[in-house]
Parts: sequence; structure tokens; C-alpha cells
Amino acid sequence: MKSRLTLVAVVGLATTLVLPVIAVASAGAQGTPGATLGTFGPLFEEPTALAGDVSCGARGFNPSNNPPAPKNCKPAAMAIAVLSNGQELYWDGLEGFNQVSLNTVAQYGAVAPNDQSRVMALGSGGATWSVPTPSDGGRSNSSGAGDYLPGVPHVADPNGSSDLFCSSLVQMPNGKVLAAGGTDYYLEPGTTSPAGPLGVSELEGLRVTRVFDPTTRTWSFSGNMNYGRWYPSLVTMPDGKVFVASGVTKLLKPAYPGADTYNNQLTDSGTNVRQTETYDPAKGQWTYNGTTADKSLPLFPRVHLLPDGKIYYDAGGQTFNPDGQSYDEALWNLSSVYDPATRKWSDLGVPSIGGLPLGFRGSAFSVMLPLRPDATGRYTKAQFLSAGGVIGVSPGTYMATNTSTVNTVDSAHGDAFTSQATGSLNNARWYSTGVVLPDGEVFAVNGANRDEVVGPGSASPVTQAELYDPVTKQWHRAATETDGRT
Repeated sequence: MKSRLTLVAVVGLATTLVLPVIAVASAGAQGTPGATLGTFGPLFEEPTALAGDVSCGARGFNPSNNPPAPKNCKPAAMAIAVLSNGQELYWDGLEGFNQVSLNTVAQYGAVAPNDQSRVMALGSGGATWSVPTPSDGGRSNSSGAGDYLPGVPHVADPNGSSDLFCSSLVQMPNGKVLAAGGTDYYLEPGTTSPAGPLGVSELEGLRVTRVFDPTTRTWSFSGNMNYGRWYPSLVTMPDGKVFVASGVTKLLKPAYPGADTYNNQLTDSGTNVRQTETYDPAKGQWTYNGTTADKSLPLFPRVHLLPDGKIYYDAGGQTFNPDGQSYDEALWNLSSVYDPATRKWSDLGVPSIGGLPLGFRGSAFSVMLPLRPDATGRYTKAQFLSAGGVIGVSPGTYMATNTSTVNTVDSAHGDAFTSQATGSLNNARWYSTGVVLPDGEVFAVNGANRDEVVGPGSASPVTQAELYDPVTKQWHRAATETDGRT
């Protein structure tokens, strides 16, 4: 490929942002053993205080907060969207650990505040920030949260009932961003004590739908989903409507004793939300797609829009290994296609990992490669690159893999499915990010060498970025970050 200069903004789970400049050399230079591509620029971060910041100082029950917490929060980027005006909207996650004095599991569910959002603009003079209104996306009194177990005492969190954390975001045709789902925190069981509320923290998925307007930099609420969803996935369809799949209503204790005001049935227990829904932006309403559209999928399933308007599941997503998330996880090994016209799913096949039909790839990125027309000018084949992560559903592999796969769906031949191994990553990486660049290459960055859900804090960050060449199907070493982000 020709030499060029690509500017990429990468946001990690930290209070600082990294602006890497990737100078991609010619194919000959890429093939040089040990050669690395590009450099990372210096770290930069939001100023300490911004007009409109919400105080995140000491509150709740933390008696040992000495010295006091900073007056202003400085949110990290847990989720990010490039807006239609070229700026970036992002929000943080799991804010407020400074409120915990004894134990996160025992206390966080009662003191977690709502996370904060920001708009960042990158220009020749550097980065500038502004605070959306409201900064936390707003608080809804009809979020659909509070699906408590009957007879089990609980303690609600007055500060974190409508959190953006683990909502899913998607661009709409009008340039606005839709965010669906999120987190309600509480203790269940829970009780009060001289040290404050104590119990077992629960994270419950919200039914909330928010819309961000980049012109006014404001959040607003739209119609609620029919089901509470924590960590769902969204797809914008050709007609402008939005499809939602998966998520879980109660993350730690997915037990629903019977029909309730939140639409959960006893048969919904022990698994993620199988029901899919479609959002009509003209009406601001969600519609359940019916039983034929139900499907068990992992949290944050890797779903994409195909050229013919169908929706493709790339046999990937998040799992909470080794405990398991759903009793029917074996179904996640099959790639599949959803047809909005018939509201039915069709299974396609088992993707290969490392040349073997192993199926599910956990905590890895999945990106659609640029579409190419056939001889008649039609776009009928779509290819999806996934790399790294861990192999298999629960218990999965603890060590990250360096394998890389391209799955192809041919809509001109009945959604014919093929799966082919590509060159391996230079670094095995769990939970990394893949970004398709304007020239068709894929930039992979961040991640860890082990599954940190299985062993929190046990992994080492992968600091070297990589570039995938879709022509040679090989990964090439890129620059190394200053700070590791797992």
C-alpha cells in the first residue's frame, strides 16, 4: 500500500487520552522483520475544572475520606462516538469508587453515582472539552429499574439509578446518537449499619432510551424499551429504525420469579434477554419483534448490518467467565443472520479460530471491512475481521489468543458463510479495540494478555499497537503506547 499519514484518536479507560500519529510505510517496509510503524504523540487530558462540572466530592457513607475527594470529576472514556460534526462524545464508567470505605461488592451498589459525559473537539490547536446538558445524561423516574427479588431486603442507590454505564450507543441518520440501556445500582440483599448500607451489590439493566443532539449538546429521553438491558447491542437499519438485541436485566442474580411490571417471566431466568426490539425514531417507541425474533446472545453481541439490510451476528461478545452468564451459551458458537422482513433468525455456521471450527470468540473486536462491489456493481459480500480475545464460551480460555479470522457472508448466494484464518496478531490481546481506517487497514490497540474478568488485576497491558493489511491478510507492528490500557 502507498505511504500516507493517518491521524487516529484513541480513548482508553483512563483519565488521559492518547493521540497517536500512525505513519504507514510501503508494503516493502511493512515486511521488514521487527519493523514498527508510526509514533504516539504526547499524552493530553481534560483540564482539572470545566464550567458545568458536577461535584464528585465526598458523600455517601465513607467516613475515612481524608483528604476529601477532588471537587470536580474528570471522566475517563468508557464509551465513545464520533459525532456528525467531527467531535467526540464520550462518557465514563464505574465512577465513585472513592465512596467505598470497606469493600466494593458490599458497598458500591448503594453509593455509585451516575457517570459523566463530555464532548471533545480535536483541532490543530489541541483538544478542547465541553459539558453536555445534563452532564450525566439525565435521571429518569421511569427507567424500569428495581426488579427486586420478592422477600429479599434491598437498599436502593439514590445517586446511580439512571447510569449510562453499559448502555449501547449507535448513530442515527439525522446525526444524533441513541443510547439504550444502562445501569441501576442497589444492594440485594442489603441493610443499613453504623458504617452505612452494606450487602451485595447488584447491577440492573435499564429500559431507558436517551438521545444526544450534537448541535445543542443536550441529552433527552425517548420511549423506554420493553426490557431492561445491561450491555446490549444496537444496529441502525436502512430505514432509520434501530434494532436492539441481548443485554441482561439483572447481572449478578438473573432470577425472575414470575410475570411483573418489567415483562420478565420465570423462563427468562438464568440467561440474557432473548427478546429483540425495534425502535421507531419518528414515534419514539420500541416494539417487541415477536417470538420468532427471540435469540440467546452474549452480552454486547458483535452484530453488524449487511448490505441487503439483514443483521449479522459474528459469533462473538462478552462473557463473565468462568462462572458463566447463561445456561444456553453453547448457542453462541453459531454465526447467524436476522431478517427484519420476516423477523426470523437463520444460523449460518461455526466460525474458525486458528483454522479450527471453535466458534465463539470472547472479548474481542469485530469490525466490518470495507465493502467491494462485484462485477455488476452490486454489494453482496460482507467480510468481518475479528482478532484476539479468548476462545469459547464459559469457562473459556484465561490466556488471550493471537488468532485472527475473517468471516464472509455472501447475500447473493443465500447468505453463504465462509470462515478463514488470517495472519496472527504479533501480540495476544484480550479486550482490545479495532478501528477501520480510511484506507481499509485496521488499527488494533490496547488490551491485556489475560482475561481480567477471570482474574482482576492479574494481566499485563498490551502497549504495542498493530495494523492489519486486508490485501496481504497480515498484521504489522505499530508504535508502543506510553501508558498501558487493559
